Amino acid sequence: MYRLFFIALFFSRCISNPEPSPQAPQPHPKSAVLLHDISITFKSAIQPDRSLFLNLGKEIAASGGNLAFGLIGSPDSTEQLIRQSFAMPPVLPPDLVHSERIRYQDSLAIINHYNDSLINVFADNCMEVLRMHSQKHAWTDVNKGLQRANEFFSELKMADTHKILILNTDGKQDVLLPNGTRDHTLKLDLIPAGTKSITCGWEAPTRISGAGIVESPGGLTEQIRLLTFK
Repeated sequence: MYRLFFIALFFSRCISNPEPSPQAPQPHPKSAVLLHDISITFKSAIQPDRSLFLNLGKEIAASGGNLAFGLIGSPDSTEQLIRQSFAMPPVLPPDLVHSERIRYQDSLAIINHYNDSLINVFADNCMEVLRMHSQKHAWTDVNKGLQRANEFFSELKMADTHKILILNTDGKQDVLLPNGTRDHTLKLDLIPAGTKSITCGWEAPTRISGAGIVESPGGLTEQIRLLTFK
């Protein structure tokens, strides 16, 4: 009888004093650069459109990260990176009372609305750059694109982010130099250590170690979700 009493007392205490729920982990912010090849020699399976930029923006904004878009083409004929930083959404604390949950939901809605407006501006700016460069370029300066991505990733606010480089290019460096010779040397050492790469249409003999491969716009965001970082 006493044994049953103590068992009942133990379970009643467990019910009246439950363990606090663990807090949801803070998503690690990502920084991503998408480089798109507009040279005449590249036949892309992925043609960037507004929906691609919107989906990519939503994926990166979910962790309050940074996103950039740039072109690969003739030297000094492409624009600087189009870039956007997003606000970090709040994390759901554990064991919220009703009033606290309402405040959390209101805060989340405000941040999401703000980020959505930034995503739309980013998509519009990217589409404008594509319209400005509707004519294909004669040369393919992959290294210039990699250099711009390197500079982006090297900025202080990118230091504690997971870095993702998306290359929609065949990777074939081909630039006419001032002395009349052609530069075919691809400088993959411009990709910062620890950066995860995703390629589409890559044909260069030099491969990027561990790079993911996509064949459609829909596969791009899925590939990003599957990336693992140390």
